[in-house]
Amino acid sequence: MTDCTTFVGFDQSVTFIVDDQSVSVGFPQPVGEVAWTKDEFIPTTGQVTFVLSQTPFDLASLELAVNGVEYDDGVDYTISGATITWLDPFTLKTKDKMIVQYK
Repeated sequence: MTDCTTFVGFDQSVTFIVDDQSVSVGFPQPVGEVAWTKDEFIPTTGQVTFVLSQTPFDLASLELAVNGVEYDDGVDYTISGATITWLDPFTLKTKDKMIVQYK
């Protein structure tokens, strides 16, 4: 029997992990709706800057989580263009996983 883990993302996409392989299933966006973009980072210890794959269209839509815990813009990080700067006193390490989703 195959093990399967299911996660529901910020944008209600579903990710299935089967035998260490990840498959994401998204849902179509309504016409005129800006699609969500998801970037994942595994930082080096002490890394504080991260460059997104795109510049967010709507900065208010940006959601940033590290190891499943959401953090706040202006308190824990800042964003300028496509660059995120980590401000939180929690030092990021190589075992951490940062997920950033935005429109």
